[in-house]
Amino acid sequence: MISAFQGDPDRDRQEIEDLLIRYCTLVDRRDVDALVESVFADDAVDNHGLGIWSGRIGLHEGFTWVLSRFAGTVHQITNVVITLEGDRATSRCYVTGWHWLPHEGRERRPAGGPADFVVVGAYDDSLERRSHGWRIVHRTFRQVGHSVVGAGALPEFMDPQKTISRGGSNGTGY
Repeated sequence: MISAFQGDPDRDRQEIEDLLIRYCTLVDRRDVDALVESVFADDAVDNHGLGIWSGRIGLHEGFTWVLSRFAGTVHQITNVVITLEGDRATSRCYVTGWHWLPHEGRERRPAGGPADFVVVGAYDDSLERRSHGWRIVHRTFRQVGHSVVGAGALPEFMDPQKTISRGGSNGTGY
């Protein structure tokens, strides 16, 4: 439900930018419960190119699945542009996502093994002010460039030539 409150544009922009940063922080902390609860609307849809996840259950399953594949991540956003329309908004920001894979007890990636990698792209969001504040209702990740940046072979689940059905409530993914 959208509120009838018409906020202050400067405060709204700050709250939305804080929400975008909270997303990155919670992903990197792997706090999927807080991510789904405090960043996304109940009926939100997320399309990262790894499947389309919707609703609290779909988002929780999707983020849990993808984050389980990494030993660690760091997401940084820049160039945030926010357009306000009352209790609705759109935003676009660039994201750089560093991804480290688990290497079975090794400190370093084995030669020729799957690569740690960096993905550069943009988040295109539709947001609404709900009873608990601003929430993302639709997010699309758009990769910039032709490939991710890494040394070595990409892990199989990131190979765009292979599609593996992703179980859960609503999507398919790598």
